[in-house]
Amino acid sequence: MELTIGEVLQQGMALHREGKLRDAQNFYHAILRASPKHPDANHNLGLISISLNKISEAIPFFKAALDEDSSLEQYWLSYIDALIKDKQYENADKSIDQARKQEINEERLIELKALMALTNQNNEIKHAKPSKENIQKLIKYCENGKYTEAKDLAVSFTEEYPSFQFAWKLLGIVFKKTGMIKESLAASRRSVELVPQDPEAHCNLANTLKGLGRLDEAEASYTEAINIWPDFAAAHNNLGRTLHDLGRLEAAQDSFLLAIKSKSNFAAAHNNLGSTLKKLGKLDEAEASYKLAIKLQPNFAQAHNNLANLFLEMQRLKEAEKSYRKAIEYKPDHIKAYNNLGITLRGLGRLGEAEESYREALALKFDIPAAHSNLGRVLYAMGKYDAALESIEKANQIDPKSKDYELLLKLMHARKDNENSEISLNNSNDPNDSVLPIDLNTGSLILSRAPEKELIDHLCGMKSRKLNIIKNSSFNFKAFPLNFSSTEDNDSPIKNLAEDLKIIMEDAVKSEVFISDFFFKISNHDADETSHNRLTELDKDDGLKLSEQKYTLIYYLSTGDKSGSKSGSLHLYQPDKEIQPNDGMIVIIPASKRYSSICNVAENRIMIGINFYSLR
Repeated sequence: MELTIGEVLQQGMALHREGKLRDAQNFYHAILRASPKHPDANHNLGLISISLNKISEAIPFFKAALDEDSSLEQYWLSYIDALIKDKQYENADKSIDQARKQEINEERLIELKALMALTNQNNEIKHAKPSKENIQKLIKYCENGKYTEAKDLAVSFTEEYPSFQFAWKLLGIVFKKTGMIKESLAASRRSVELVPQDPEAHCNLANTLKGLGRLDEAEASYTEAINIWPDFAAAHNNLGRTLHDLGRLEAAQDSFLLAIKSKSNFAAAHNNLGSTLKKLGKLDEAEASYKLAIKLQPNFAQAHNNLANLFLEMQRLKEAEKSYRKAIEYKPDHIKAYNNLGITLRGLGRLGEAEESYREALALKFDIPAAHSNLGRVLYAMGKYDAALESIEKANQIDPKSKDYELLLKLMHARKDNENSEISLNNSNDPNDSVLPIDLNTGSLILSRAPEKELIDHLCGMKSRKLNIIKNSSFNFKAFPLNFSSTEDNDSPIKNLAEDLKIIMEDAVKSEVFISDFFFKISNHDADETSHNRLTELDKDDGLKLSEQKYTLIYYLSTGDKSGSKSGSLHLYQPDKEIQPNDGMIVIIPASKRYSSICNVAENRIMIGINFYSLR
C-alpha cells in the first residue's frame, strides 16, 4: 500500500520533531521528487538547514515555499529571519514590505525590524570587550572549577559587551558543566553566530547538541569545525563518538584514525577507536587500541574498564578481573567496573566475592537495577532464595519496564509458591503426574488452529507500515514485534489471537506462562539453515536454570505453498525430525532445542512466533 504525500509529510515531521534530521530530510526530499513545489516540504527543509547553521542553503527552500503559497505567515517569518541571519539586510527590508502587503502580523514584522537593527548595531560595536584582567579572572574561574563565579562573570560580560564572543563561548561551556544544557545551547549558538570561523565554537555547539541527543545536528557542527580546521583532533574524536552512536561504525573508525593522525598521543581517541573496533567484531585490533590508550595514559580508568569488558566478552576472565581491578584502583567510584567485576568473579566460580562486588556497586549508587538483578542471581545460585527475591524485587521497582526483571520476579515467586507441591510431586509414583505432555518432553508438540483472513490481512497491513524490526540476540532473522497484552484496540484480531494462544500454551506446559517475545514474519524466500535455538544469555545462567522452563511456539497462518510442492520445512535436531508446515499448524518446542528452517514458496509465508516461560 503506497503512502500519500500527506502521510509521508506526517512521518517526516514526526522524525523532525524527534531530532532525526537526516531521516526527516529523506522524507521531505521524497515529497519534492513527486511534487517539487510542495511548500511544507520546502519550508521544513529550510528549517533543518537553519538548525544545522547552513543559512545560505535554507534561503532557497524558504523562497520556494513562499513562491508556492505567499499567504502563510510562517513562510514569510522564516524567510525574512534567514535573510537577516545571512546579513542580507536590504533583501530582508524589501521582504518585510512585501509581507505587509500580504497582511502578515505587524507585531512580528516589527520584531524582525528590531532584530535587523540590533544585528547592525552589534556589528558596529563588535570590537568592544572587557579588560584583560577581567578576562584572565574568567579563565581562572573555569580552570579552577569555580563554575558559579565563572557563570556570573561571563553573564555580566555578555550583558555589557553582547558581541564579545569569548564570553559566550565560555558561558556555553560553563552552562554545560553545570547541567544547564538548554542555556548552553543558546550561548553556544550565539558564539557561533558572532564568529562563524571559530572551529572551537562549532565544536562546543556540537558537544551540547550531542548531550541533547540531537546527533544529526551535532555531526553537522563537528564537520563544520573540521572544515575550518582540518587537523582539529578533538573535533575528529567527538565526531567519531557521534557516528558511533548513530551506528555508522566504519565512518566512526575513520574519524578516530584522523584524530590520531592529528595527535598521535591522543589516549581518548585510541580508547574510542577500540570501542568501535570491538563493535565491528575486530576484537584483536580493539585490544591493541585499548592497550595503547593505557600505555599513553596508565591511569586511564575507562580504558582499563573497556579492556576488561573485551576480555569478559572473550571469556578471558582472569585478565578481565585484573583490568577491572585496575579501573577501580584509578577510579574508586567506578560503578560499572564493580558490577562487571561481579559478573567476572561469578564466571570464575567465586560467588562470595561476586556478591561483595555487586554490593560495592550498590553502595556507590543504590538505584542501579542491573546490579540488584545480578546480586539477586548470584544469591539465588548460592541458595539464598529469600535474599535473591528481595534483590530482584528492587530491580523491578527501579525499572518496571524490564521484561527480564519481571520474568525473574514472577519465576522466583512461582518457584517459592510451588515448592511444597513440587516436593509432593517428586515423591509421587503416579505416572499421570508428569508435568508436560509426552510429545513436548521428547522434542515437539504439534497442534492446529484455523487461521482467520482478518488476522492475515491485519498483519500484512502492519508490515506495509514499516514497523520497527525486532532487535534481540535470540533472533537471527527479521521479525516484526507484536504487543501480547495490548488493550488499545479491543476489536483487534491480535487480541483474539493472543487469548487463544495463551490458552494453548498454558495447556501445553500445564501452568501459567510468561511471554517474553511475540512477533510475526512475512516472507516468501528465507533460508535459516544454520541450526540455532532461542536461548538468551539470561536463559543460560546455570544458577537460575531458566532454559528448562522456556519454550518456543511457531504458528503458521499461511505457508504460502498453494501448489503442494512442500517448498519449505522445519527441521528439528537431536533427535532429527522434519516437519512440513501446513496452514493453521502450531509447533511448540523447548527453546533449548536446535532447529533450522527453509522457506521458498510462491506466495508469502505468514507466521507468528512466541518465546515463553512456564511458571511452574
